[in-house]
Amino acid sequence: MKALIIAKKEFADIVTSKRFLALLAAMLLTYLLFVSQMSQFSTISIKAVFGFLGSQTIAFVGGILGLAIGFDMISREKESGTLRTLLSHPVFRDEIVLGKAIAALAAICIIVLVTVMFIIGVSAFYGYIPAADDLGLIAKFALATIAYLFTMFSIGLFFSAVFKSSTTSLTVSLTLFVMLAIFVPIMAYFIAGILAGPAPQPPVDFEKVDESVIESPEWQKYEEEREEHFRRIQEITQTILLISPQNSYTTLVSSFAATSEFMPFQPTDTTKNALSFVILPLLLFTLSYVRFTREEL
Repeated sequence: MKALIIAKKEFADIVTSKRFLALLAAMLLTYLLFVSQMSQFSTISIKAVFGFLGSQTIAFVGGILGLAIGFDMISREKESGTLRTLLSHPVFRDEIVLGKAIAALAAICIIVLVTVMFIIGVSAFYGYIPAADDLGLIAKFALATIAYLFTMFSIGLFFSAVFKSSTTSLTVSLTLFVMLAIFVPIMAYFIAGILAGPAPQPPVDFEKVDESVIESPEWQKYEEEREEHFRRIQEITQTILLISPQNSYTTLVSSFAATSEFMPFQPTDTTKNALSFVILPLLLFTLSYVRFTREEL
């Protein structure tokens, strides 16, 4: 299969590039720094270590690493002219895209494997020994991280297919990364507040609230309406935030790995977040394929 031949070459280029090795080293050093800082807490478990590092470190550094793998995967070959040479051979464009995706997935799996082994090793050095029942947690953490990094790669690959310049692709990719990580959550809460409507008003001023008021039917109705209003805001916000891979990743990690000491928000249903890591890459790869196959080289 020609896609596998392309994947083999791309994989070798990825894992031997100075950019890849530098980012991986930076990520591991960041893990070491955070775990060493966490050593001052005597009650921290391996679950908290994975939850904290996943939500606070990998969501940022890992996302950039995923973008770095994909942002010039196609545009680099456009600039160098090697893409014309490759297409002069009996190979289809869909095989090129598929081969690059396979190579990226294999490289990401290695990144996650090294990450998990490194975290376990450093955590064990500081006394956080994983127990047998932690193996399921580690497996979930690894799968979620692979899905997240691959989704970020698919974003970089899409812009690499859209733009002919790697510099432009990188700039747009990083801009979108910042928007998804910072501005989308802010706008999500703002939009949710508008769509949910005004909050219910208490039947009496808070200064006049006493035990008799709290037990009154009017106050009970107010409490129910306030809880319903808050629930609507949360549902709308979480739906909007599904477009942010960073938010979906931190939500997944916090749901099965974090403790309230570091992640006080514990979502009860993460099905939509998990599905977003299937839908977003499929959508982006479809768009990348359509763009790449229709482009005149």
